[in-house]
Amino acid sequence: MKKLLILLIVCISLTGCSKKACDVNAGELCFDEETNQYIIEENAKIVVAVENAEFGIALIDLWNQTHPENYNVIEYIVQNEYDGNTYLNQRADVSLMWSNEATRLHNWLMPIDDLVKEEIKPTLCLQYGADLNHDDFYYVPMFGYGWVFSYNASMMEELGIDLTDENNDGRPDLFGSFELIMENFDLNMESIYRDQVIQSIFEFNFTDASQAMTYLSLNGFIPFENFKAEEPGFESEQFLGTLEILSTLGQFQFSNLEETTFESYLSDQNQLFGLVGTWMHYDDFETMTEQDFRFIPFPSANEKTVTPYTLSAGYVISKSTKYPNAALEVIRLIRSNEGLEAFARTSSYPLLYNYNQPVKKEEDKQLELQFKTENLKEISEAMMFGKEESMVAFELDPAVRGWAMISRAKIYSVLEEVFYQRLLPVDAQNKIIEQINIEMKPYIPEIEEETEDTK
Repeated sequence: MKKLLILLIVCISLTGCSKKACDVNAGELCFDEETNQYIIEENAKIVVAVENAEFGIALIDLWNQTHPENYNVIEYIVQNEYDGNTYLNQRADVSLMWSNEATRLHNWLMPIDDLVKEEIKPTLCLQYGADLNHDDFYYVPMFGYGWVFSYNASMMEELGIDLTDENNDGRPDLFGSFELIMENFDLNMESIYRDQVIQSIFEFNFTDASQAMTYLSLNGFIPFENFKAEEPGFESEQFLGTLEILSTLGQFQFSNLEETTFESYLSDQNQLFGLVGTWMHYDDFETMTEQDFRFIPFPSANEKTVTPYTLSAGYVISKSTKYPNAALEVIRLIRSNEGLEAFARTSSYPLLYNYNQPVKKEEDKQLELQFKTENLKEISEAMMFGKEESMVAFELDPAVRGWAMISRAKIYSVLEEVFYQRLLPVDAQNKIIEQINIEMKPYIPEIEEETEDTK
């Protein structure tokens, strides 16, 4: 027994014989700390879905430069749709999906290794895909699709409005907040632009849910912030503050327009500010109307960030991939400086990138990304502050999302009543809570009354 013990001690101290080598070809994740890369599986082939062929070619070149010993591992397919059905049918190893679709299909996805997560996290806008990534990291947000705040720079320059941004927050100082807009702009001045009287400072829209959801955040309020569908949070003081700000805004004359369309801001040349959807032909409108529309973060309210609705699409790894190490290397390359530069240069969508990440070393300084257009660059910077609908679902019925209750309860029409002074904020809050509770009742567990038998 004593001899056996001595042999064990010698074995452990001299050879580390209990250590097991990582077997990359057996499906294990194997990271080489010396090269700072994953060890690629033998004869690996990875199919990557990309928005366009130009980025696919750039990604192959980047792979071959980084892994010359594993040449041409990547094959790309151009993906035009980012829904779940497309993902399931094309069977790519690394694919693009809308975040809400990825959340629905998370059981089909491979969690992304913590080493990759920690490496790419500083460049990510982490609010995108937050529901999906809450318990594990599956989803890498890549580009945005939604609403962006805009101002007509041509109109303002002709009117002599100062567009200086001394505090460098991405917004001219005169309209960095709604409080400043109300202080510095007045429709009663009857300003003339291109022989027209300016009819609108900004148009609040409550009929389109994707626009109206923006105004939930006027006081920094975020529904379902604790990731529970059963607790939307409308009873909070923070949400009451949202309604009070909305009531204050409604007392100011923002517009004389009786009716607007989504694109009237771009076409009618009589509004100072507007919301622009990324799907709108804003470049064409600039050319046709010979105007310069600028895109900036939403004005703050009560010193809180206001978050317009944005949907994101991002990269995921299929759970069925045969080459998880190679797939993880693809994700690392896509979010590397070179990968991000290639995406910005080739994509028709605004890149989701954290321009406010802390810079600790000179080599970590912010990228000077070159986009296809200046508008895409501005939209990319503005989308740092966007927000998605929450995808959290009820425990009693995971097929039903908490956010569905917001639509069913018709809370945006209540917001409109507050804005037009037809309902006091506290009464509106009670009405919203009542309507939400009615809609949620079938999905909330009933608490059994205590009886003599259950005591």
